[in-house]
Amino acid sequence: MVGDILSFVEQVGIPVASALAVGCFLFIILKFLLAQVTDRISGIANSLLSLENKVDVMNNDIVKIDAQFSCAFNCEPNLDRICASEGKEDCRDD
Repeated sequence: MVGDILSFVEQVGIPVASALAVGCFLFIILKFLLAQVTDRISGIANSLLSLENKVDVMNNDIVKIDAQFSCAFNCEPNLDRICASEGKEDCRDD
């Protein structure tokens, strides 16, 4: 193994061999750093999906409260808001 490395250095020269070694080292470092970044990005994506579901639930609750308020006080309900939320599923896990 050591003989192979020394013969390679003898064939291509010390500057080329050292440049290849530094390139391999940088590749390993970048691979490690990008793996950590990818993990963090996937965690942030999951958090954003959770927040989006919470916003949908809040919107459904606001529409429901608006309809109950309109019924209790004999007012005309906001049909535009009710129609906008029709057909959307409730995202709650409870």
